[in-house]
Amino acid sequence: MTAIFHLIPSLFQSPARSIDGALNRAFQNMVNEMEIFGRQRLTADLRTEGKEMKSPEN
Repeated sequence: MTAIFHLIPSLFQSPARSIDGALNRAFQNMVNEMEIFGRQRLTADLRTEGKEMKSPEN
């Protein structure tokens, strides 16, 4: 009987942990995507700026 009482909290904690883990992974994936996008944007901006500096109009 006591084994059931020990099992019940773990049943409630386990889904919460997996949801928490899934949210953490989703958040980390979003941060990674934002970093990649930011780097791509920065690279594109630097390339554009470099072309403007090399243009004969300046």
